[in-house]
Amino acid sequence: MYPVQKPAWLIALVVASLVSILFGLIHVSDAIVRLEIGSISGETLDATINPLFAVVYLGGVAASWNQKRIGYVLVLILSSLSNWGFLGHTTGLTPPSLVEIGRETGVLFVFVVLAGEVASLSAVTLSIYALGKRRLKLQ
Repeated sequence: MYPVQKPAWLIALVVASLVSILFGLIHVSDAIVRLEIGSISGETLDATINPLFAVVYLGGVAASWNQKRIGYVLVLILSSLSNWGFLGHTTGLTPPSLVEIGRETGVLFVFVVLAGEVASLSAVTLSIYALGKRRLKLQ
């Protein structure tokens, strides 16, 4: 029996999503250490919500790997939220700006934000592609 090979776009979707989750958690870890929100209680809430976000995101990735529509929808929603978070820092819409992050923590965390943004945007694009491709298959 031959194993079923997954399409390249699906492998790319899973990889982009996993990278987005990884860089998101690294970024949140840095924000917690720096007390970005400004209070211990705010950071505790951030430290609670973000791992739950990551677990749901992983569930969406797993469902996507099995080519389930709900997985594509979850990845689309959660990667969009993740991209909005990264994009906010890059554009300066949400504090701290990318320059402030660079001054406080160095080039590594600037790279984390930029790479996370690319991965999240890739996951958004590929999940839209997957939803469109799936819709075309049903007709």
